[in-house]
Amino acid sequence: MRMKDVHAEVERLLGGEVSFQSVADFLTKNSKGQKPLFERPRYGHYRLLRFEPS
Repeated sequence: MRMKDVHAEVERLLGGEVSFQSVADFLTKNSKGQKPLFERPRYGHYRLLRFEPS
């Protein structure tokens, strides 16, 4: 999914404006490390690897 689309969906779900940079930082941070939530198949695109409901 394109980062632009992820950002739009986050705003829709939260019902308000969210900084694009906040979404970008979250995706970047959570696509690295031992247990990433996302993978980055190409520049500006992310894919959810796993979902852990709370």
